[in-house]
Amino acid sequence: MIVLVNGPFGVGKSTAARLLARRLPGAAVYDPEVIGFVLRRIGRPLIGETDYQDLVLWRRLTAWGAWLLRRNRRTLVVPMALVRRDRFAAVAGGLRRADPDLRCFYLTAGEETLRRRIIASPDEAARRWRLEHLLGGPAAADLALGVAVPTDGRAPGEVVETLLALLAAGTPPGSTVAGPRAAPTGSRRPSADLRQSTSGRRWLRARRCPRRRRPAGTAARTAPRRRRPSPP
Repeated sequence: MIVLVNGPFGVGKSTAARLLARRLPGAAVYDPEVIGFVLRRIGRPLIGETDYQDLVLWRRLTAWGAWLLRRNRRTLVVPMALVRRDRFAAVAGGLRRADPDLRCFYLTAGEETLRRRIIASPDEAARRWRLEHLLGGPAAADLALGVAVPTDGRAPGEVVETLLALLAAGTPPGSTVAGPRAAPTGSRRPSADLRQSTSGRRWLRARRCPRRRRPAGTAARTAPRRRRPSPP
C-alpha cells in the first residue's frame, strides 16, 4: 500500500507522514521532494528556475524509487505538495504502477495557518521556496487531489488519528483518480511495459502461438525437395 499525503506547503505533510509511518507496521517515509532538490542543484544550468514537478525525469525517478522501496517495505507514506490536477494525475499514475493500492489524502489549512507554519521552519531555503509558492494551491479542498483532512486548530497526532481511521475504513471515495492503472492481481493481461519492449513482444508471441511438439520417437516430416530444372 502507498499512502499519498498531499496538501499545500506548510500544512504539515512531513510531520503527519512521519507520525503515520510509525503507526503503520512495516511502513517507511518516501519523500520525492529530495529528488527534486537534487535535480535542481545538478541541473540548474539546463533547467534554470523551472519547477522540478514539471520535469518528466523527476516523475519517472519518483515512480521508480517507489517501486524499489515497495519491494522491501509493506507500506510507503509519501508526503508531496501536488496542487495541480495534471501533476497529481501524472505522479499518482506512476505510484499506482508501483502499487495498485494507492490511498490519497489532501491536508487543508487556512492561509494564515500555512504562513505561520512556514515561517517557523528552520530551513531558510525551504522557507523562502514555500512562501513563494504559498498562493499556488487551491483555496478549497479538491476531491480530485485526495480526501480532504482539515488541520486547522488540530495537533499532528489528531490528524494522524483521522488518517488511520480513514485507512481502516477502506479506500475512501475520491482517494484515487482516473489514470493509468496497473493490471489487477490475477489478471492475464500483460503490463504496458511488457507489451512495448522487444523481448516482451517475443515472449507474448510465443505464448499466443506456441510451437507444436511432436511425440517422442517420431521423426520429423520433411517435404520432398524439389529439383531445379537444369539450364538448356
